[in-house]
Amino acid sequence: MPVLSDNVFLQVLLVLFVIWLIYLIVASSQEGWETDGPKSLDDTDKLADPACPSGDNWKPMRDPHKFPYGRFTPTGETPIGGIPSLPQITNTSVAPAWDPAADTQAAPFQAAPAGMPAASDCSPACANVDYNQIFSKTGLQPSDLIPGISPEVASFAGEADPSQNGNFLVTEWSAGLPTLSLPSRYNSLDLRAVPPNPQTPLLLRYQICLLLGQGGFGQVYLGQRHADRQTVAIKCIYRKQICDWSRDPDLGVVPLEVFMIKNLSHPNIIEFVDYFNDDLDACVYLITTVHGCMWSCPTASGRDLYAFIESRGGICENEAKVIFRQLLQVVHHLDTRGIVHRDLKDENILIDENLHIKVIDFGSAAFVGKPFNHYRGTIQYASPEVLQSQCYHGPELEIWNLGCILYIMLTGELPFDNAAQAIQGDIQCPRCPISDHCQDLLVRLLHPNKQFRPDLREVERHEVALFPIVHTDVWNLYKKAEASFWTAEEVDLARDLPHWKDRLHDDERLFIETVLAFFAASDGIVNENLVNRFSNDVAIPEAKCFYAFQIAMENVHAEMYSLLIETYVQDPERKSFLFDAIETLPCVKKKAQWALKWIEDREASFASRLVAFAAVEGIFFSGAFAAIFWLKKRGLMPGLTFSNELISRDEGLHCTAACLLYSKLQSKLSAETVTAIIVEAVGIEQEFLTDALPVRLIGMNADLMRQYIEFVADRLLVDLGCNKHYGCENPFDFMEMISLQGKTNFFEKRVGEYAKAGVGQWQVHKVFTLDEDF
Repeated sequence: MPVLSDNVFLQVLLVLFVIWLIYLIVASSQEGWETDGPKSLDDTDKLADPACPSGDNWKPMRDPHKFPYGRFTPTGETPIGGIPSLPQITNTSVAPAWDPAADTQAAPFQAAPAGMPAASDCSPACANVDYNQIFSKTGLQPSDLIPGISPEVASFAGEADPSQNGNFLVTEWSAGLPTLSLPSRYNSLDLRAVPPNPQTPLLLRYQICLLLGQGGFGQVYLGQRHADRQTVAIKCIYRKQICDWSRDPDLGVVPLEVFMIKNLSHPNIIEFVDYFNDDLDACVYLITTVHGCMWSCPTASGRDLYAFIESRGGICENEAKVIFRQLLQVVHHLDTRGIVHRDLKDENILIDENLHIKVIDFGSAAFVGKPFNHYRGTIQYASPEVLQSQCYHGPELEIWNLGCILYIMLTGELPFDNAAQAIQGDIQCPRCPISDHCQDLLVRLLHPNKQFRPDLREVERHEVALFPIVHTDVWNLYKKAEASFWTAEEVDLARDLPHWKDRLHDDERLFIETVLAFFAASDGIVNENLVNRFSNDVAIPEAKCFYAFQIAMENVHAEMYSLLIETYVQDPERKSFLFDAIETLPCVKKKAQWALKWIEDREASFASRLVAFAAVEGIFFSGAFAAIFWLKKRGLMPGLTFSNELISRDEGLHCTAACLLYSKLQSKLSAETVTAIIVEAVGIEQEFLTDALPVRLIGMNADLMRQYIEFVADRLLVDLGCNKHYGCENPFDFMEMISLQGKTNFFEKRVGEYAKAGVGQWQVHKVFTLDEDF
């Protein structure tokens, strides 16, 4: 037998090493920077041959008896590098779809089979359930309902044998748990082998009742927490399938899905309850709330959106708009935090009978950054750029998903039969009529070229997202502000110059200059807050309209203040000094710093920033407004005082809007915290007008000004849902009688426009009072 020489042997080793190195390089380049899912799909997630996509293998196999948690259409990771395959369930053990008309033994979701507790009561209080009768009537095995319980367990009347996998006392978990009305030809969800319950004390805090669903990443069960009997969803995730991890300050290193759900707080996103690992380190458990009572009353509420639409035979357009608006708010909330869900679909949206939705399953979610080169989601919702092997950033996919969901809500069908139609943007002609504005939005959302799709801001401003109006009180406030629109050119300053030069003394001119400098600087701060923070944080469409209009009006205010300074102050150096008041005037700088600290504090909650914003609008302007109204009472500076009336009316509306929006928050501040913020603002305003820039300069009483500021603060506290702190009365009677006198005559040529704004009616029934608006 020939023997290889040492040189030949080394050469062979070198060749093998080079081949191995090339393999590593190629594998690394194909995998890319992101590894956000499994690199292989098992039988339940296999993809069909994409060579000839047809309607049959494109449309998902839907099972009306599967529940909303988890992935019920095949979902997995599709590497970019060719048109992704189309999903097809290949597991032949799945029973044929249940036909209600053909099934004479049981009518699911209508009446329970004989021997089963009725499912018409949504209350999870069906005690003393005879599970033997359930299994005999439905053909279910114990393992179908309670994971880890062996099918060999014969009796469910007493305690379970501790030697069995479940390790649970059956009398403990069976008592008081909800039951499900099931058909005799129930399609088992057990497509995988359900792992036994891990021997972990943390999981024993919960009693597991029912397998809700499963997919390529794990299973989801219905359960109850022993401590308070709270019904929860228990999501078991295979650790080997988790590729994205993050560090949570409370939990340590956790899956990215857990980190996101724990740190996201939104009324339309499922809530975090608990998280832990099993002792074998094979699975992690995410505990969340449930929405509705889908386990006991699947016809009433709490289903996923697909089942909801199917059970009702479709939904009307107005209902679709209400749901779409909530979904937009979720996408907006995620977008402001740099997150994309990447698997938005009707089956990941829970809905109750009141059309209130909650988005679930953040297993595919990711932070926006470099382009994604892997697709994790449901292939029927993949956008054309994904289907054409292009990398994607995420937001454009979310817009496409919104279009798919809107189309499904309006028609009950997917918008495309196959991948080729999706790539070409060949939307199916709906069999039911759709309004013109819905058609317009659908065409935009489902445009095959991502560059021509609208961004999220454009979608939020579309008629479909705005109507029907939900928050009528916010909308009415917006329409009131819109009707009160004015411009700086409408204020005549010609008569002010003689007063400025001849009737005011130096102290009065100094006071007015400083107040105008503060006003000009503060409008810049308010606009910065609106543009940089509030526009992103506020999700209510009606509030977005209001704040978009407020930004425009704040620009008008800034123009008006600049025009006043330009008109009154002739010295260029003095003008420059006043325009840079935040740096040159300590009293203005202190007020500005207080407002800016709330804008720049990234850790401050939205509620605290909203209260501080109301304080800026309602308190920081109130004393200066009253001082200028004092000049009007003396018959001085008609142009200045008239512009002051217009601006004070606007700021009153802005303060009212902040209080109204605060009343709609779910997570409000404590009354003590709100009062502390307002009291701090009062102290700064009192110091500004009684010490730094004393109102005695214009002949006002400093003590009465202090009292007036406290009176305004009490009104603001009441509007914010708190008790009065100072208990002061309004000391300025002239503030009760202010009205826009003479405006119709002053702008006689524009009577029609001001009639629209209701300005001509103010003297009759719209008396303007600062104590009312603030």
